[in-house]
Amino acid sequence: MGTLPETEIQRIWEHGFPTAIPLCTSDGLSVRIFSPGRTNEDGGPDFTGARIQIGGRLYNGDVEIHRTPHDWRQHGHHTDPHYNRVILHVVVDDDRSTAPARTASKRTVPLLILRAHLDEMVPLRRSSPDRRSSAAGLRRLPCAGNSPSVSLTILRKRFLRLGWRWLKRRTQELEDRLRHILAEEHGVSFDPRELLFASAWEQLLYEGVMEGLGFAKNRKPFRALAENIPLQLLHRFRLHDTEALQAILFGAAGLLPSSRGLPHKENRIRVRRLRRRWREVRPIVRRPLLHEADWLFFRLRPVNFPTARLAVMSFLLPEFFRDDCLSRVFGCFAKESLSPRTRLEMLRKLFVVQPDEYWREHLDFWNSASSHGVALGTGRINTIILHLLVPAVLLRSRIAGNGALAAHARAIITALPPLPSNAITRMIGRDLLHGHTGFRGAIVRQGMMHLWKEYCRKKKCGQCPILRWPGAGR
Repeated sequence: MGTLPETEIQRIWEHGFPTAIPLCTSDGLSVRIFSPGRTNEDGGPDFTGARIQIGGRLYNGDVEIHRTPHDWRQHGHHTDPHYNRVILHVVVDDDRSTAPARTASKRTVPLLILRAHLDEMVPLRRSSPDRRSSAAGLRRLPCAGNSPSVSLTILRKRFLRLGWRWLKRRTQELEDRLRHILAEEHGVSFDPRELLFASAWEQLLYEGVMEGLGFAKNRKPFRALAENIPLQLLHRFRLHDTEALQAILFGAAGLLPSSRGLPHKENRIRVRRLRRRWREVRPIVRRPLLHEADWLFFRLRPVNFPTARLAVMSFLLPEFFRDDCLSRVFGCFAKESLSPRTRLEMLRKLFVVQPDEYWREHLDFWNSASSHGVALGTGRINTIILHLLVPAVLLRSRIAGNGALAAHARAIITALPPLPSNAITRMIGRDLLHGHTGFRGAIVRQGMMHLWKEYCRKKKCGQCPILRWPGAGR
């Protein structure tokens, strides 16, 4: 059997091995695969969240797949912290000349060689569908090609209902976080009337904006950074001092490099200034710091790099989070006799940023100047409005007993254009809606995302709120 491409090896691993095939590591330890893990479409190991028993001990972690053991070092995984959680290195052939794979944390990774078992896998490989063979390598819904017939009108109503259900859950998540912030500020026995305290609300919005800047790939580190560097701490350094803000944000994020390795003079000058400011304020920042390995740059457009988004935040802070922050945000919802579109335009203007000369021409510290600088696009602003501002206003209206505020918040959703499509909404549009239009509203798209995350991905087909499978519980 000839050399297999890595994509084929990955497919074999994802499909699973018959239990009759005895697997052993290169040093003779038995291997039993309870779960191969999930395909990783970002930077890092090929599969994440695997559960594998090696030598009688159960491990939870990641799996990396190559043609030969030599590829581990060839691809630089031995110095990349993203691979520190790899529990098994899977290859086709042993090159006999390579030292055992080691992570950046100096841990040896067990090696599984597949060559001796490939012949046993041939019938299975020929009979199994190739889920990676489509032109775009897209996933398929569990019900693709085998779903009950439901009219498009009913499907749209159910997606709308699911979208509103998502909004209710999102509002509850913000309330839980608000209560946690208040408990940190005032102790666990705070007065319920303090749910309207300005400082807690400002921190809630600050965390939400940071989370929104991170997109799906970097949402967690952005959220962690916002919790480690709270808004009150940034207020101590004056929000209009954007250089100080950048020093704190980049320094605490672990994304402030050494100036020595930078190839361009203007970048070295900028980094030296920021590192000098970071050394000055570092003793005051008594919170955990993130590491460069916490961030993902892989398969991101440069304008969405974490460095570009942190720079955007440094210019957004003095505008959005100045002293009248809450009155400006909630005022967009509270004013009477305004159309939803007018309110939406008022909200968008809150996110306008004016970068300085350096960030008008850069997206990071490593590349030379270009015509592209940092910015916050309308699509991302719309997403933050839907995911943060609308549910935050719904929460505040419930706490304050202001029904008009809630009505205005819900009306804005109708004015929001469709959020940008992604692999999941395109998959649902292809496999379930068969390409029909009319499912483009923002809240409908959220209903699609909620369906995937809570039902399709977990294979809860019998509980599907969209198709209502015959015989399934209602």
